[in-house]
Amino acid sequence: FGNGKAYLHTVFVENLVDGFMLAAQKDEALAEVFIIGDEEYIALNELVKLIAEEFGVPVPKIHLPYRPFELLAQTVEFAYRILKIKKDPPIYKRRISFFKKSRAFSIKKAESLLGYKPQIDLKTGIHLTAQWYVNNGYI
Repeated sequence: FGNGKAYLHTVFVENLVDGFMLAAQKDEALAEVFIIGDEEYIALNELVKLIAEEFGVPVPKIHLPYRPFELLAQTVEFAYRILKIKKDPPIYKRRISFFKKSRAFSIKKAESLLGYKPQIDLKTGIHLTAQWYVNNGYI
């Protein structure tokens, strides 16, 4: 949805665990809040390109307009509320906003106070994740 220029700050699960372990071991971390992530954030378009390359498929060329899906999500949420349906709707504004809102953060505090440094880069993390999905029969 949208133009694909929203920034995402990814983190490979092993890097996340490393950050948690560092925070658990450092007295300086007590009562502090840290952002644990990759060294850099990435535009959604670039992330899609890396994933497509990993699977050897063409990068999707179609960008669906954001606004109609946002309106659809509002309508579905409203209908669920009016009909008192307890389940989460299949499409809702927060899910759609993922494609529009940038999530670009700094990990400098974790680097300086914890000594955190991501060990697995984004491309390697995508490869390992893709392998896991394939090996476990999800793809």
